Amino acid sequence: MHSIRVESPGNKPYLISGHKLYMIGSQDGLFPERGEHLPYKMWGVWAPPVKVLGGFWLKVDGELVRDAVGYEQLPYGAVHFFEKEAQWKLERFQYVPQEEKGLVLEVTLENLAGEKKERRLTLGLESDLMPVWLAERAGIVDGADEGSFDSRTEILRFLDTRNGWTALVRASEPAEWSEDPQIPVERKENPNSCYREISCRLALMPGERRKVRFCIAFSEHSQESAQETLAVLEAENEALLERKKEVYARIDHRAVLNLPGRRTLQEMYDWTKYINDWIIRDVEGVGCGVAAGYAEFPWWFGNDTNYIVPALLMQGKYEVCKSTLRLLKEKSMECNGNGRVVHEISTNGKVYYEGMSTETPQFADTVWMVYQWSGDYAFLEEMYDFCAAGMEWIDSICEDGLPTGYGISEIAGLDCFCCDTALLAIRGYEILSLMSGALGKREAEAMYGEKRLKTWELFQKEFYLPEYGLYGDMAAYKEDIIPRAETWKYTLRSFPITEEEKIMGESSCRKDKSPEDAAGKERLRKRMESVLQEALRMEDGSRKAFYLFGAGHSFVPVELGYLRGREAEALLAAREADRARGESVTGDMMPIGLGREIMGLGNIGRLDLMLEDMEKVAEGFGKVMPGATNEIYPEKGCFVQAWNSLATMWPYAGSLFGIRPDAHRKHVLLAPCLGEQVDGLSLTNLPIGGEAFDFYYERNDDKDVIRVRKPSPEWTVSLGETENNIELIAEDR
Repeated sequence: MHSIRVESPGNKPYLISGHKLYMIGSQDGLFPERGEHLPYKMWGVWAPPVKVLGGFWLKVDGELVRDAVGYEQLPYGAVHFFEKEAQWKLERFQYVPQEEKGLVLEVTLENLAGEKKERRLTLGLESDLMPVWLAERAGIVDGADEGSFDSRTEILRFLDTRNGWTALVRASEPAEWSEDPQIPVERKENPNSCYREISCRLALMPGERRKVRFCIAFSEHSQESAQETLAVLEAENEALLERKKEVYARIDHRAVLNLPGRRTLQEMYDWTKYINDWIIRDVEGVGCGVAAGYAEFPWWFGNDTNYIVPALLMQGKYEVCKSTLRLLKEKSMECNGNGRVVHEISTNGKVYYEGMSTETPQFADTVWMVYQWSGDYAFLEEMYDFCAAGMEWIDSICEDGLPTGYGISEIAGLDCFCCDTALLAIRGYEILSLMSGALGKREAEAMYGEKRLKTWELFQKEFYLPEYGLYGDMAAYKEDIIPRAETWKYTLRSFPITEEEKIMGESSCRKDKSPEDAAGKERLRKRMESVLQEALRMEDGSRKAFYLFGAGHSFVPVELGYLRGREAEALLAAREADRARGESVTGDMMPIGLGREIMGLGNIGRLDLMLEDMEKVAEGFGKVMPGATNEIYPEKGCFVQAWNSLATMWPYAGSLFGIRPDAHRKHVLLAPCLGEQVDGLSLTNLPIGGEAFDFYYERNDDKDVIRVRKPSPEWTVSLGETENNIELIAEDR
């Protein structure tokens, strides 16, 4: 099983996670106060819908243990290594049992002195029993925490006095506690938190090692429930840890990649498989689904799910994919009641935003992917009416056949007729036509097919800008684009512009999609001045598409497979020319953007550029947390970002082998993008329809050969159109 060790790690973050509890601290062994959604609170120990601890700290003989000399990331936990020269060594191993609201901390202390020593090992904990983000919408108010120690049971208890949330801590060795200890690190004032310590005395011979286990259990319901969890952690610790290791051993042996000569890509893929388990959040009374990222987005999203699910399907995680979609459907109906898919759901079940126009067709697309890979016909039937209602909602926000509203860019004011909004509506019609056909709804199949063609024609007519050879970011009426361009000259954070933001000038362009550097701000101003001049030449009441921020959305028609051949190559060339000119004025590079680009490049057979993009993502691998890539390349944003799997894992199935399953009919179509750069590639024990497939690629006398081992004669495999001379050999196991 994989592990990564870092020497002198510093205060970069790490994550350990089960499905019901997770912990974020720093690799040096401390718990910095960081976070934005809940300022300074997003790190620590969380058991959604409640936070448990702000952090914990160890002391040896009253001296704070800090500045780890090493850190080791394991799939199932983490180890910190500390040392005081000629005195002691200390290892701190921690893991979260897969399905328990608990944390196990194992501290091994070694005596380096040449004589017997009695050491005092202390664990200090800062309770921070508080609700998750959007608590005010649920009417939940945080209460003050109290800490007490029962000398009979040697249990340290933390209790939120307003809500009854309870955390219990007990050591495996006899323990005592300190009255009103002082927290050993500087912390922001928090009147609701509580700091307490328990200590164990250890007599150690020279060179002797002794392990002390601390079990931390939590319940949002009662002290009795927390006590039950504590009993499980203590009695079944070894079994819980073995089960946790077995989970990751099974992950290792499913969807196994072999990629000769590209070690970092291989390692990044393997760790993505682990991350796809870390992101599962199972919250009692709310639901189970895959979260977006840590530390800022440990909850559920509409658009993120569309990009996360493909890699999960490669691992056969059908049930968590379906439960995520069911959760989104349930909360969307509660919030909107009309098929519109919500954007963001906190782990208390509260919805932050009703949903972007792109998220509704993306939901249908994800349902279809799950059906294709799992073959679950009943699930398709279950979701069909909601998906159809969603496209009816898309129809309701259309004007002249094109939808309005926000797309994925999240730039304030970019909500007229957006490029990606229109393209994903087209995708939605396509998917509903396919769903209807699969369910035998012939009239609906034809109706959605016609809508798809009509909307594509409208999109081409409205959005293509021949002077650029690209598609515009947004189409807008003269009266709508002018105030937006005036705002965007100053900031992309808000719309409309305020006088204060105008006065602030450059200093207002610091967050969200705004350029941070002076050159970027100047490019943005020049571009918006050009847009304003273009708009002023328009007739009143007229509408057109504008090149606003760069060529970011222009490749989406290729990504979705709507442009191929010469048209796609011309678009690619125009986009590369745009990049060479430095015309783009917004945004950092993101692995999700590269992942989507990889999909498009695979569709047009550009393996060379695909691999360049994949290697670019790999440059950020482990930059912040071992095993992970950041939300923004190379080391900004969330340090674990789930949708990065579109670039780190999905390309091997989705683009290189081009696997297009129809599990219900037991057929697999291949649309590969392969070449000598990946000679020897294999993807084995890949689940499709719940059965295992093996895919191999090799070069043989300048001819590409794909060998497929399929589970039984019931399954068929075929090869789609390809420019390469490829031989397909399919055989049963």
